[in-house]
Amino acid sequence: MLEQDASSVKGAILTAQEHWEKVKFCLVHFFRIEPEDAQAKVRQVRERLAAIEPGKLASFNPLMEYHADPFDIAASLAEVYPGESTYMG
Repeated sequence: MLEQDASSVKGAILTAQEHWEKVKFCLVHFFRIEPEDAQAKVRQVRERLAAIEPGKLASFNPLMEYHADPFDIAASLAEVYPGESTYMG
């Protein structure tokens, strides 16, 4: 049972890593953020999320939760939103 739980945790960590890699990809490829800057933005957000007490995530930014679309998170981090002239332009 414990081995199965450890496997589930490992899978969740990989899923979170993949999620943030997608956010970074969107920052670089859609919003033209330099890779180093994209990595820094993702790292800063992940650090801020890790520091939030359980149950207090709603006070942060709902777009930063793992179930949010990576593109939407990237748009928020890039401070570019649909309809603006710089959006994917």
